Amino acid sequence: MPSLQQLLEGISLGGLSAAPAGRGRCLGQPHPTPEACQGPEELHRSVPQRRGRTSFGHVAKDPQDVEDPSKMETGLPDDDERKECDLNELKLGNQTGMWSKERDDIKWAYDNTLKGQEVQIWWPGRTEHGECNDLHSEDRGCWYRAKLLNDPHCTDGQRCIHFAAHDGEPTNTFTCPTWIRDPDGFGCKLPVFNWQACPMRFKMMRVDTGIPQEFKQALTSPCQPVAKPPHEEPEHQFPERDPKTGEPIEKPGAASDEASGEAQKGKPHDDGAGPQEEKDPTLAEPPQGHCSGPTNDADEARMIFDVKKNTWYRCSNLMRCEPWDVRKIDDSENAQCGSKKCGPEQQCFVHRISALESTYQCVKDEEIMMLPDGDDVAKLSMPMILWAPPVRPRPLRSKPFL
Repeated sequence: MPSLQQLLEGISLGGLSAAPAGRGRCLGQPHPTPEACQGPEELHRSVPQRRGRTSFGHVAKDPQDVEDPSKMETGLPDDDERKECDLNELKLGNQTGMWSKERDDIKWAYDNTLKGQEVQIWWPGRTEHGECNDLHSEDRGCWYRAKLLNDPHCTDGQRCIHFAAHDGEPTNTFTCPTWIRDPDGFGCKLPVFNWQACPMRFKMMRVDTGIPQEFKQALTSPCQPVAKPPHEEPEHQFPERDPKTGEPIEKPGAASDEASGEAQKGKPHDDGAGPQEEKDPTLAEPPQGHCSGPTNDADEARMIFDVKKNTWYRCSNLMRCEPWDVRKIDDSENAQCGSKKCGPEQQCFVHRISALESTYQCVKDEEIMMLPDGDDVAKLSMPMILWAPPVRPRPLRSKPFL
């Protein structure tokens, strides 16, 4: 047992007041190392190291950990590592007021007036490394520091999330819940109620593709039901029959039984009225595309996502579209989609019918589209004469500063 003098010397030099066997050599050293202070029985024991984090901010799993297959999630691989994010709390202190869409004004507001928490957001635009259309590809530099805006136009019913980027980027400023990392770097889960699932892989359809214009036309033109054309011939008129014998009762001037019920057609002749007029437009069959109405399950689906409204639409190749409530998207390879499996380049869309009922459909990657919310959206409301090409192409967004 150390003497009182040794204890006092250890305290004055930063040592331990009482050391078990094997740690006495720490006393009297001005800067003792942890290895020198450990006894033989403690060399194999160390303080558990903090697990590393992946680039998504999730805690990296120990390779030796074995997961119970019955407890594994059926959605995205990192679903179990996401956490519930209070979006309203993340918006606190970020009032928009008279919000400007100019880059310099957004940058100034970000540095001076927005006092809320800072998060990381996947920006669905185009960077120097390519299109930001796959959240599984982390080498494109699409994660940016941002702040969620307390925008009064983005209510819970509208399901929109408006944000300001740290560099003042004015395009594509609306995002999805699962495209957000909280201040601690963890990915956010999709809120339980009302929200629709966000795509992890998609194609950005800009104005130069023509899809946004066709989609806008489809939503503004409801599909009319097919009108039933009038009968070309009168319905058959059956003669009166004897209730006992069932034989037709001949009446003076009545037609024979063979001719009863048949319309008497006369020979065509020119009445001088000229050529026959076209059919009434109200009786013509409406176009099958570029309108909003029910779609057919047998048709190959084209899924279009409006990120600003957090709303999916299922469309046909002829752009006949209807709102489609998507509660989950499984983009894993050969995903189990209801009673069948999807192909290697397909994703499983789970359509919510009710709280207890859903339908499943495999959709090709090339048919999963997202509408932009950037500069080219304004072109949809411009006259064609104002669609002058810019003198210089706009530079691509540089690598983010995280």
